[in-house]
Amino acid sequence: MTKVVDVLVVGGGPAGTATALALRRYGFNVVVLERSDYKNTRIGETLLPAIREPLVNLGLWELFLSDSHLPSFGIHSA
Repeated sequence: MTKVVDVLVVGGGPAGTATALALRRYGFNVVVLERSDYKNTRIGETLLPAIREPLVNLGLWELFLSDSHLPSFGIHSA
């Protein structure tokens, strides 16, 4: 099967899917390519509190809250 698209986003994580959603709002035909099937839990993946504004802008904040994610009260790295 052949499909012509405007943009191919490689990676279906938070950044990739947010990018794809934003591009769709501008009328681009977008395909997201992700190698996993999302069955496995991805330990250690976190989002900073600043993610709220972009998710609100994408119309996804309420959906995000309804998914019952655990809160993160801080992030440390070394």
